[in-house]
Amino acid sequence: MLTVWAAREGSSKRREAARSPPLAELTVGTARVDRYWRETFGLSEADYGRPGVVVCPHSQKLAGRSACWVFLHARTCVVSTPAPLVAEVRHRAQEIPLEAMLDEATPHGLFPQRVVRTVGPSYQGFAEADGFRSYQGPTVRRLSPSHRIEVRQLLSECAPQEREDSGLREDSEPLFAAFDGARLAALGGVLPWALYAANPGVIVLPLFRGRGFGKAVASAAVCYILAQGQVVLFQTLLSNHAAVAIADALGCQSYARMLYVGLR
Repeated sequence: MLTVWAAREGSSKRREAARSPPLAELTVGTARVDRYWRETFGLSEADYGRPGVVVCPHSQKLAGRSACWVFLHARTCVVSTPAPLVAEVRHRAQEIPLEAMLDEATPHGLFPQRVVRTVGPSYQGFAEADGFRSYQGPTVRRLSPSHRIEVRQLLSECAPQEREDSGLREDSEPLFAAFDGARLAALGGVLPWALYAANPGVIVLPLFRGRGFGKAVASAAVCYILAQGQVVLFQTLLSNHAAVAIADALGCQSYARMLYVGLR
């Protein structure tokens, strides 16, 4: 799973990804996830729920970043951009249909000659305790600091971008592990995003992917987050079909799509 501000690049089939599945019916049980994203973008309840494109300057949380976030939830698309660019982006966005806001060409239309890279679109999901479905697969146990050598070894065997995307480090706490015999196969951890919200971070050795190890440690991490009374926020690239399938299997609901745009 990915952290909010770092993700792998992906640009294919944006229009298809942005339109499926539909999001407009997600109106019940979203109070805390609504709050998280409103606070992230610094929006009032009225602006966050207003149909159409809402262009806003970066909130304090995002201030200073030379980047834009295009966030499509239900019939609202939030475009968070550096303050000096708000007026021109708001003008250009008037010409772009809502359903095209995550298309590959859209960032170049909003920011001519400024786009350095795009990442996404990403899947933004969430889970509350009443929707969680635990996974009974490979045995998972919580690691102690004495396992740092094994954790360091697993992380070293994964690609640097995979390590960054997972958000996990050898000193992360808590860490949950799934083993294949005596071999550490997968790690799951908890990435705090707010006092009331956290994201499960997962990384699996290439040799053990597709065998349920990732789902098992993700399930343990989600269970831990919910036990703390927090809402689970699940983020991954839409192109990462295995991760999206894990989110669905654990009872996460699809909430939004998001595109990151790096600017010069």
